[in-house]
Amino acid sequence: MPSVTETLDLEGGITILDVGCSSGAWNMASEYPNCIYHGCDIVDVTYKNVDVKQFTFSLGNVTNRLPYEDNTFDFVHMRLFVTCLRKDEWPTAISEVIRVTKPGGMIQLGEFDLQPQNDSSSLYYRILSFKDVTCDMSSDTYTVKMFIWDNLEVIKSMRRVLDSMLGIHNQKDLISFLKEYKHDLETKESVVGFAAVTVQKL
Repeated sequence: MPSVTETLDLEGGITILDVGCSSGAWNMASEYPNCIYHGCDIVDVTYKNVDVKQFTFSLGNVTNRLPYEDNTFDFVHMRLFVTCLRKDEWPTAISEVIRVTKPGGMIQLGEFDLQPQNDSSSLYYRILSFKDVTCDMSSDTYTVKMFIWDNLEVIKSMRRVLDSMLGIHNQKDLISFLKEYKHDLETKESVVGFAAVTVQKL
């Protein structure tokens, strides 16, 4: 996120909001310890084994009114909402993200790569910024642990949709699948495409 690091003083410390924070895995406290982090989601599934003193969780729904005052955050991050929001909910969600961002602050929306055609004349192609980032999944880093934990939680939270596709019929099947999936994430190469759009509030 070079546009964010070039514009905002993350080293000195800013206020950051992660909308739909889920486990809280995204927060960058280890990289930027002087920042103050807030996360909100419709349920509290934050990862309790990680003690981040400068992270505050609040219940909040971006399609309603987020529990923050106008112009509160220097940087607002929102990711993986394409599967969460209906088309008619997006204008409200975007308005809320803009509302809680300070003038001059940055907003970043990220989604799994939807594979746009490599056509530079396409506006869709041009607004997406791609960056290849590699991560050694066999390493024992905080980022890897959180990525794996998030992936396992996604499977658990989407059981109603995924059970029949994955052959999960009961709790024993789920435990067996999660164990095998965790092993694959830790030992096999995987490629995930991710697209992000970053803008500055005027």
